[in-house]
Amino acid sequence: MKQSFLYWIPALIWTGILMYFTLLPGKSVPSYLVQFSDIFLHWAMYLITFTAYYVAVKGSGFPFSISRKTIVFIALFCVALGGMLEIIQETLIPNRDGSWHDELANTAGIATALALISIHSKWRTKRAIAH
Repeated sequence: MKQSFLYWIPALIWTGILMYFTLLPGKSVPSYLVQFSDIFLHWAMYLITFTAYYVAVKGSGFPFSISRKTIVFIALFCVALGGMLEIIQETLIPNRDGSWHDELANTAGIATALALISIHSKWRTKRAIAH
């Protein structure tokens, strides 16, 4: 039981990092982040977010197994997290704005992670059948 919690540590640390940088006031955002495409950053951050939670759920096996419903739940959780942070940025954070473009990029990152995990799963299944 204690070891299964270890799978959640990277996801929780990543969520803290994500929230920290997302909720920084506009003038405090590090210049090295501003150099990148905003849309690319959103895509990459939520690809990592979904993957981190997927690994946590799959690795821990608690309190539920990794089923299609669980994967959909993780995806919806990540979309909701991104949407919530966009709303907070728009309404509470000075010199920051939330946008639908950002949330679409977040969702595209989640969809990319889903596709990559699906491809990997099919590859592993074919490989297992072949051996």
